Amino acid sequence: MANDRHHRLLLWPTAYLLLSAFSGLLEVGVLIHVARSDMPLVAVPLAAVTYQCGALLCNPIRLPSFLYPFLACLGALAGALSGSSIAWGLLAVIGVSAGLQYARERTKHYCQVSTLAKRVARIAGFLLAPMLTTWLVSAAGLASAAIATVAITSSGMRGGRAGGSRMHLHPISITMAIHQVHYFLYACFIPWLCWRVYDIPLAAMGGVFAVGWCSYSLGPQLLRRLPNKWVFIVGHLLVGASLCAMCLWIEHRLVVLTAWFISGFGGGTVYCLRHLAHPLPSVSQELDAWENVGHVVGGVGGLVICLLVATPRPVFAAAAVAAFVTASIGVQLFGSGGPPSWSNDE
Repeated sequence: MANDRHHRLLLWPTAYLLLSAFSGLLEVGVLIHVARSDMPLVAVPLAAVTYQCGALLCNPIRLPSFLYPFLACLGALAGALSGSSIAWGLLAVIGVSAGLQYARERTKHYCQVSTLAKRVARIAGFLLAPMLTTWLVSAAGLASAAIATVAITSSGMRGGRAGGSRMHLHPISITMAIHQVHYFLYACFIPWLCWRVYDIPLAAMGGVFAVGWCSYSLGPQLLRRLPNKWVFIVGHLLVGASLCAMCLWIEHRLVVLTAWFISGFGGGTVYCLRHLAHPLPSVSQELDAWENVGHVVGGVGGLVICLLVATPRPVFAAAAVAAFVTASIGVQLFGSGGPPSWSNDE
């Protein structure tokens, strides 16, 4: 009995970290695939939005739980067929993403995994992203379906729904969404720039993307002893300045990659928002849902810009504006009187 319990305790954290690595592999691997193909620039944010819609189908959208393993299996099948059609590829990405994100959320309920461990697993996935193949997409889908099925049967949720959130407008929630918009406007273009403009070798592309996440993960460890107000505000001003540099000198590899690394420190200050929301349970519980909304809105923003102009430069300018707006809202949010409250938020 003791051995069985020990194995169960190891199973869920291992499954969660494996799924976290798969999520990084799929998210960035798809962007690298698009960058290496002859697809137009607009395909970059389209691929990013397709992946992020998978998370949106878990939270705040709620489907019957049994559908998520089905979507993952459908994505796995589409992955095997994706070599023949872009449509199959998009179906594979959204199906596997939905199943994978649901499986991650379910396994998270059975284990305690630190944020740093999760981010290390994600970074490992980024590093392996250049190796993504259609068969790896299918394998990720099947693994997600299997883990989700075990999680559902273990919790007795066969007929239940995924744990989505009711969403209310609150200054902290809106700020979280805008913060996510700034990142997901521009981050998906980094692999495209690496391959199309900077001639960075394929094997190094995942590492370049991971560099930004390394600073993003280190930021909270280095800055958490400083006042949240100034960490958040200065951090987002730093992100905005970095994005301005990327916009102005987008052809210069050293400038853009240095700014990409620096921007991670500012983006990592999002932990300050979670600390601010902690005394407000209803707000804190909704932050993941608002994150997912921000991911999709940012990707759609990049998509619209690329439909209007065939260059990523304006995307970095728009992301800089979003970062500066986030910093300006932070001045009010972290004021001495505490966070403002809107109706229907408590």
